[in-house]
Order: sequence, then structure tokens, then C-alpha cells
Amino acid sequence: MARRPRENYPGRWHHVYDRGVAGRSIFTDDVDRAKFYSLVEKQVSLGRIVVFAFVLMTNHYHFLLMSPTGELDLAMRDIFREYVLYFNSRHGRDGPLYRARYSSKPVVTSDYKRRVLWYIDRNPVAAGIVERAIDYPHGSAYRFHRGIAPSWLNTEWAASIVEEMHGVVGMPVGTYGTGGCSRFGSESDRLVEARMNSAGTVDPLDRSLETEEERNDFLTEYLGAREPEALLMEMPVAAAETVIRVCRSLEAAEGPWLQPARRKHWDLFATARMGLLKRMAGFTIDEVARHAGIGRSAAARALAHHEDRLARDPGYRTRVHGIARAVLWGDEVC
Repeated sequence: MARRPRENYPGRWHHVYDRGVAGRSIFTDDVDRAKFYSLVEKQVSLGRIVVFAFVLMTNHYHFLLMSPTGELDLAMRDIFREYVLYFNSRHGRDGPLYRARYSSKPVVTSDYKRRVLWYIDRNPVAAGIVERAIDYPHGSAYRFHRGIAPSWLNTEWAASIVEEMHGVVGMPVGTYGTGGCSRFGSESDRLVEARMNSAGTVDPLDRSLETEEERNDFLTEYLGAREPEALLMEMPVAAAETVIRVCRSLEAAEGPWLQPARRKHWDLFATARMGLLKRMAGFTIDEVARHAGIGRSAAARALAHHEDRLARDPGYRTRVHGIARAVLWGDEVC
């Protein structure tokens, strides 16, 4: 299948990441990292990218950046081409260094920018290397916390988060890492990973959702009947764990939600959960089936039943919209 073109227009923020081929190391020591930093600095000086956060792990990396000129592809091409030549020469190897060309996902909303920042900060923590992100020396959190950010690393945006959380201007030494994005947890990490694994490039939440009317209109459109091609273009909006937690908490509080049928009762909590996992978390039919412990054909029937009830049953639609609101915005389900 042909690659979808990246949305590289000027001012677009991106979560950029890649991994060494076969999981091999791409940074072996500080000399390698210094070379990589110098190549990033060059692209920043050319005005092609602005770097807001980063982490270099042994065999992969993550960057949160923006391209003022819409030249992300050119910047990353030059960085990786020069780095591969350097790395292969220094380490006496040849052939590809990275698993593939770099991957990127658009980062549009303010909330999701913070989630990606938190995810990047937490990479070495999740890997068990350090207990606190600010103690890992090869990431932006370490530099922000100590006030030693290099010239190519933008500090204004991170400082604005610290100011919002703590009321201090300029991100004084020791303030980064004591709040802000730390309100996010593992479910936020799972959302970032779901988007990384998705083929989509469109963020359905890229719209004003401040008022009740705007949120209601969004849910009606988002959960309604859609063209398959449009659905394939969209990234997940929630982590699977969040959808499952909300559905099961509601089921535990209210008891069974059953619909009489000819041979058996439909478990509507299970039906709604499967439908929302597919729609909101980006599950495939096979993944829905594995989650529910049923066969693929049974999962397909359950998903079809969910879509049918959404279209024809106002009570079911209202309840599912309430669950979706709880997943996205933490609302109580009425």
C-alpha cells in the first residue's frame, strides 16, 4: 500500500520517532549522541524545525517538534543521512541503521501536546532505567529541570506549562518535573502508543469542544455512520484501557444492561464496550474479538448490533454518548 503523504505544512507540530533495525543500538555512547545533537542543531539553525522535547534511548528516540517552514521531511532526511554515514564509518559497519524512514504523527491539540511531552519524558522511566524522568541525562526533562537546555532546545513552551501549574515565570531551576504533565498516567501513554500504531493522520478532536453544544454535536457526528475511508484516516481518541475502565465501572455500579433477544439476551454493556473500543481506541475486529474472548464472526455481529442500535435506539444512543463523554472528558454518566 502506498505511503500516505505527511501533513508537513508550516507550523504543524509532530511527534517524531524511529527505532534501530532489528532493535539494534543507534546510540552507543556520548560521542554518538553529541554527533546526533549537532545535526539537530544544524536543522534548528536553518529554521526548518523547532524542538520542544526529546529523549534518546539506546535503540530509539522521540522528538516533539514543529516545522515553521513545512520542511520536516528535508530536516529529518538530512539528519538521518548524515548520522547513518557517521555511525557506519565510526563503528565499521554498513547497511541500514534504522528500521524504516522516520515515523511521525501530527500533534494538534494543546492537551495532546502535553500528553506527548509526558510520554517522551517517561520513556526512560517506563524502561526501568531511572525512577524520575528528570534524572535521565539524555532527554529534555533532565535539561529543563537543571536549567541547562542547549541553544537548539526551545524552553518557552515547557516554561509556559510550569508557569501555568506553579505560577512561576521562566522555569526556575528545579521547577520542571514537579507538576504539569505529571497529571497524566499510564492510560495517557497507551493513547500515545495507540496513535503511533495507527495508520491514521487526522485528529478527530482538532476542533472547538468547549461548550456542551459543541461536544454534543461532535459525539453525534463522531459516533454516527461514517464512510470507511474517513474512519481509516482518523487516529484513536482514547486508550483502550480508559474505555474498558469506564464501561466496567458503570456496569459494576448499575448491574446488567440486557436486551431480550430471540435466543439469548444481548449484553448491551459488552456491546457498547466493543463498539467504543473499535471506534474510539482504534481496535480492529480481530482485536475486539480477542478482548471479548469470542470468535471473529461473533465480534462482527456484536459490532453490527452496536451500529444498528446507535442508529435506531435513542436510549442506547444517549447511554453510549454518555460513556464516550466519560471517556473523553471524565463526565459522570447519567
